[in-house]
Amino acid sequence: MNFTTPDILLLIGFGLVAAAAIALFVGALISVMISERYTGAGKILWALAIFAFPFLGPVTWFLVGRTHRLEVDQPAPGWAAEDRGPGIGRRYSAASGA
Repeated sequence: MNFTTPDILLLIGFGLVAAAAIALFVGALISVMISERYTGAGKILWALAIFAFPFLGPVTWFLVGRTHRLEVDQPAPGWAAEDRGPGIGRRYSAASGA
């Protein structure tokens, strides 16, 4: 097999792109697993997204996922903490004093 200079440069370029993609993929998985912003379920969802979209998933993680946090178990603004239980919550206001 005779390789010309452009062929060798093309192979080197593909190799560098592949190495960068693998590093991005592995780095994103490691970053997800050591993240303290997400619990087990959140980490699993991010890992699945990274596996499902091998380029877009890691890029999205590094641009959005590391700084964003899905807040659950927090009352919506304007609702008292004790109103999180079963039934309909009671809206409070400064005027009612509740």
